[in-house]
Amino acid sequence: HSTGSKVASSALLRHVRWPLQNGWKWDLRRTRDGWHITDGDMSAFQNHTLGLPLSLNRETREGLTALPGIGDHLAEAIVRERDKRGGFRSLEELRSVNGIGEKILRKIRPHLTLF
Repeated sequence: HSTGSKVASSALLRHVRWPLQNGWKWDLRRTRDGWHITDGDMSAFQNHTLGLPLSLNRETREGLTALPGIGDHLAEAIVRERDKRGGFRSLEELRSVNGIGEKILRKIRPHLTLF
């Protein structure tokens, strides 16, 4: 690493959203024009792979399929119930979704957060 590279990357960090949040990804690239940094959200599958919980109240239908035992049909049912309720207030409320019993809830609970 050259000193110029460290100075350039440090200057770019002034533009980073703080505080950093779980689930964000960063891309730092050096091109002919200099250093470029971009940020964005990781996909639900990336979050799940890294052991980060998925938001029950914000995740998309597609993202919910990253949960063990949750396919398209169940993910759609979760989103419908979430919309009907205006959001879940507890993970236990998932039991009201047809197809989610104690066994599936126990399997997915460690992978979920409400927010």
